[in-house]
Amino acid sequence: MLDDLYRSYTLVFTMRSGSNALCDLLRRNGLGAPGEWFQQPLSAAEGEAWRDTFVRFIRSHQAEGTFGSKMSHDHRARLD
Repeated sequence: MLDDLYRSYTLVFTMRSGSNALCDLLRRNGLGAPGEWFQQPLSAAEGEAWRDTFVRFIRSHQAEGTFGSKMSHDHRARLD
């Protein structure tokens, strides 16, 4: 389903910890484009399975076969 995705990672952060600088370094070195992708809940289109929505979301935010995300406690709670 995600054959073009070779690796993924999640940065766990707290406010004012330097996570934006780390994300910029990862992006500049070709290690994905990490971001706070889970600030809002994912919603499936009418009749679409949540899994299909998640796969489409991952594909749209991956770079060079790598999906990176940045997540705080609140983001994790929304994803659950």
